[in-house]
Amino acid sequence: GYRLFSAFMVIAITDFYEWGWHYLGHYWDRLWVVHKHHHKYYNPTPFGTIADYPMDNFMRSLYPVVVYGVSYGLFGMALDLDMLYFATGFVTMVWGMYLHCGHELASVPHDHPVLNTSFQHYVHHAVSVKNKPYHTGFFVKFWDQLAGSVYRDDQIVPAVEDQKRGNRSLERWEKEVQPSLPDYSVLLSPSWLAKNWHLAPGLAVWVMSS
Repeated sequence: GYRLFSAFMVIAITDFYEWGWHYLGHYWDRLWVVHKHHHKYYNPTPFGTIADYPMDNFMRSLYPVVVYGVSYGLFGMALDLDMLYFATGFVTMVWGMYLHCGHELASVPHDHPVLNTSFQHYVHHAVSVKNKPYHTGFFVKFWDQLAGSVYRDDQIVPAVEDQKRGNRSLERWEKEVQPSLPDYSVLLSPSWLAKNWHLAPGLAVWVMSS
């Protein structure tokens, strides 16, 4: 029971904290200046999960501190430390990579009533700008439903629905899309990394000009 309570508190508080910080990042001028660089990833990839500027990453590094403090303040009860780090890692890393994977899973409907899905996070990257946030939540969409920031337009079509229309076939992908993809093998080259390390979003803070 104690560990289940700890897991619930971690997921609930972390998710609310992430949603709130992310939501404010689309409204406050000073926070948007920082957060907008994450939106260079129009179609997110796992590489972009933590591709943020230092301020964003610093605030997200506080997850365990915030969760522990809120739980102790509300209930006067310390959380299980193993569950604190395990559940935080699941929500922020495992689920974060799913949201940024750029693919939809057949096992998770794109319009799931409870969970934020990879399609909805793609929508967030594609159409969310300053003063117009969609799906800034992380694990569940409860907070977005309360804030009215759930995307309800049909301008962006989920891949699974597009396939029903005869699009996105493997043959078309191999013929039309695959040849135009960048050569990501250079990321394994030490010489390329040494030459281009400053282009990483989190390290380009010194040249933040746009």
